Amino acid sequence: MEQALAADDARLQKRAELSIRVTKLADLAYDEQRGRCDWESVTRDMDMPLIECLRLFDPSLSTFSVRSLPNITDWLANDLSTLKSLVSEQFGAVTADEWPLVGIYMNVEQADCFMAHT
Repeated sequence: MEQALAADDARLQKRAELSIRVTKLADLAYDEQRGRCDWESVTRDMDMPLIECLRLFDPSLSTFSVRSLPNITDWLANDLSTLKSLVSEQFGAVTADEWPLVGIYMNVEQADCFMAHT
């Protein structure tokens, strides 16, 4: 029992360390002009898949703020193109559990991403 608890603690500690590392790299890769992070550089630096990096990202530790784009007219054409490309290439059909990851990638409220995508 103690071994299992120790293994769980070690796994949680490693995940927390990875989360901090991903979040710090995302902060460094944040592009003010685009209003979002260069996630491709984060995935290269971490040597891990994009979806895993998005899952590890902790917005509460990040230094950049999530954008609110509630109206389709608030979106730039490039952002809409990126959103549609991300969804089709990384997710296919996005489940409810994956919309937060889309929001993290786009640095936009997940509900805004959902509305812009439909």
